[in-house]
Amino acid sequence: MVKTLTGRPVGRPREFDEEQVLVAAMEAFWRKGYEATSLVDLTDATGLNKASLYRVFGDKHQLFKSALQHYGKTEFQKVASVIRNDVSPLENLHAVVDKITSDFASDKGCMMINSLVELAPHGPT
Repeated sequence: MVKTLTGRPVGRPREFDEEQVLVAAMEAFWRKGYEATSLVDLTDATGLNKASLYRVFGDKHQLFKSALQHYGKTEFQKVASVIRNDVSPLENLHAVVDKITSDFASDKGCMMINSLVELAPHGPT
């Protein structure tokens, strides 16, 4: 939102939760991949129109990068949550590996790996 010289905001306040929109976009990209996810898919998933998505997140590529960063952050937090101070490093390693393998045994797989496989042949993203 743009502010005037008086510090008062111009325009309507956002009526959506940016993180919820990012999660919805992340799910769309995760389900279909970057190339196959259209702008219509993203607007359907997030409930926002194209102009709102572009205003907040930039273009499709920027939204994808934000969604992938969000995925990495949340997945790291989930995996790190199984580490406990009162057990041995080996037990922690087992817990981390168990968590990762159980999470990525889903039909969607790992969004990071899926994205690497899809986009690596096309150069840097």
